[in-house]
Amino acid sequence: MKISFNYGRAERLGEKLASTPQLPEVFMRHDPQFIAVKKILDTLGPVDGLLYTLGVALISYMLSTRGEEHWLQAARYARKGFPQALREFVSTSPSMALYRRAKAARVEKFLRHAPRLKEKLEAETPSPDLLAQMLAKALSAKPSSKTIVFAAKMAYYFYRAAGIETPPPRSPIPVDYRVCLVTVTSGIASTDAHPRAAARQLRSRHRDNVARAWDIVSKKSGIAPLLLDNIVWLTGRCIDENLEQPWKIPDCIIREVPPAKDYLDPLSELWSALGGRR
Repeated sequence: MKISFNYGRAERLGEKLASTPQLPEVFMRHDPQFIAVKKILDTLGPVDGLLYTLGVALISYMLSTRGEEHWLQAARYARKGFPQALREFVSTSPSMALYRRAKAARVEKFLRHAPRLKEKLEAETPSPDLLAQMLAKALSAKPSSKTIVFAAKMAYYFYRAAGIETPPPRSPIPVDYRVCLVTVTSGIASTDAHPRAAARQLRSRHRDNVARAWDIVSKKSGIAPLLLDNIVWLTGRCIDENLEQPWKIPDCIIREVPPAKDYLDPLSELWSALGGRR
């Protein structure tokens, strides 16, 4: 499969998104993960709630359910209190079915360091990036690993849900299937293959090029990579569900994010390469 990248297109996309600086906040507030985190905060409070959120983020890989349901389920388990809720979540949640034993072991490793983290959180408000560094050290993981980066994003969400202003994480956009799909449907990557097949190819063989393209979009738009990922992730789901009927994408997005009706012009750039595809 031949794939070519158009980084000039990435620049133009970034400039288009820069015209609507409200987009990151609008999409964040309607992200099911943000809604779940707000429920966790309301249930467990600022310290135990953040610890629980970080613990769930660290095992949010190879899910057996959609990510949206996974986090809403995590919010329901929070009623059991921390750390019991985290142990029960990893041992019984349907979303944790794959590699449950490995995830449970990671939870226990995290919980061994939780008292020290709790002392830190009670004394100050570490930035999401600092929390990511602390988690990476505690778990002997790379700061750039997917779950550590995701934990930083969820810490940012948690702080914002609590009304705490903090800089978004500096981590690059995670190169997953939806990001790769939108890389194709936005025209950043071109191929004669079906968009889904191309997305899988990008994810397996062109991750660096995809990350470079979205870094350009981020810099041109002024939107932090992980907040840009939120826009791409939510929009990408609607694109994936309506690839053969792209005219239905706007209605899907409005159902997910009602205020998006005012921003469909810049958002439509994310599926502009589909044209009138049937």
